[in-house]
Amino acid sequence: MATVLYADGTHADLPVPAGGSLSLATMQEVVGGYIEVVTLLTESLRNRRRVLVIDGEGRLKGKPLNRTATDLYRVMLGGDVIVGDAILAEVINGGEHDETWR
Repeated sequence: MATVLYADGTHADLPVPAGGSLSLATMQEVVGGYIEVVTLLTESLRNRRRVLVIDGEGRLKGKPLNRTATDLYRVMLGGDVIVGDAILAEVINGGEHDETWR
């Protein structure tokens, strides 16, 4: 199950269809724009990645700082700030063009 990290500091579970994957439309709706994916952690032996899905144009839109997502990003990568709502998800790679987002 994915988690929505809201910019106001709250969070909520984002249900994934049974045996399915988060759709592009769902991710775009949650973050409020075109998505950008930031990899936080890769478990190469299990073909899994922990990612943040964010609005790629969030800064241009003047979205507020998301402290929770920024803290996760900085702990893993020492990176920049994240703005707007974000999705914390796991990507499971089942092959070259077969990924499951949950």
